[in-house]
Amino acid sequence: MNDLPVPAKWFPGGPSFALFPYPVIDQTKKGTGCTNCGERCSGHYVTDLTHYFNLYSQGKALRSPPPSQILQDFYKEIQSFVEADIERLADRCLLPLEEVNLWLHHLQQVDENRIKGAEKAKATRQEKKAKK
Repeated sequence: MNDLPVPAKWFPGGPSFALFPYPVIDQTKKGTGCTNCGERCSGHYVTDLTHYFNLYSQGKALRSPPPSQILQDFYKEIQSFVEADIERLADRCLLPLEEVNLWLHHLQQVDENRIKGAEKAKATRQEKKAKK
């Protein structure tokens, strides 16, 4: 990474990729007063590097696994979901409802494709066996 023409950062002005931190939840940016999200805000992660290091130095950093990990763990455990699950996950992942819904449907599609692929492979093996 040191030989890259541009410094690799997690976000503009953020820490280097050499530092692989878990996201930290920003307790001050959540709820109806959010100017970025509109009427429903699930929350945000800390993006200000100074604030990030201050939270760690004070022992107040609420670390969170990445949203993709939270959603994948949920989907592995419960493969069917309802609207209440999507809202609860949005709050836990700090993602908009639409993104959580998109992720869960993506994971569902991946599962369906795996099943179809396994069935196709089984049929192909049986055809090859029958030709012998």
